[in-house]
Amino acid sequence: MAGNVGFFAAKCGVEAGTRCGENAQLLRRPAFRGGLVRTGGTRGRIVGPGKELRVFAMSDDVELCRAVMAASVNAEAREAVARVYAELQAEVDRRRPACVVSGRCCRFEEYGHRLYVTTLEVGAFVHGLTAAPPAGWDGTGCPFQVRKMCGVHGIRPFGCRMFFCDATAEQWQNEQYERFHAQLKRLHETLAVPYFYVEWRRALRALGLSGGRA
Repeated sequence: MAGNVGFFAAKCGVEAGTRCGENAQLLRRPAFRGGLVRTGGTRGRIVGPGKELRVFAMSDDVELCRAVMAASVNAEAREAVARVYAELQAEVDRRRPACVVSGRCCRFEEYGHRLYVTTLEVGAFVHGLTAAPPAGWDGTGCPFQVRKMCGVHGIRPFGCRMFFCDATAEQWQNEQYERFHAQLKRLHETLAVPYFYVEWRRALRALGLSGGRA
């Protein structure tokens, strides 16, 4: 097993939880760019113009933890996610949207957006993770940001791969996000992986990877 899978197996097996989805809520999706939710007056809503998506408001994160653990040790699932990421990267290479390496996109409160992730994304991330985030995270931004840089760039989630500050690429980002998110969602169905769509830091906290605040 790679990464922290052994840790998750212990963590996820020690307590029973209610079934996720019992408290699911249907939320409308506001305007977005590259898979990150715009906040402000739409805090808590989900990405994607003019559409609706079922999102879990979990009373207990144990089911999410178990689903992620199972996905992380599923080689077929990881390979499928890798193929989606490779196809996405080919599109990025063709379009070549600008990135100024400001690091602001990782400072969610400052930028005014949130990152949401699916079960398969987090499973792939967990499998590739070799170290916990730096200690002392204050609860804002991404705990894996080191100064202006991403400390987990090679295994970062889909939304991070899709987001660019380039205003000329907004429509392209929206179109590609819808396309590739749909592929990821279908993979959950094809591979019989429970589909969660949850805010990034909530997922990290459920997995014991917040690096600071619980």
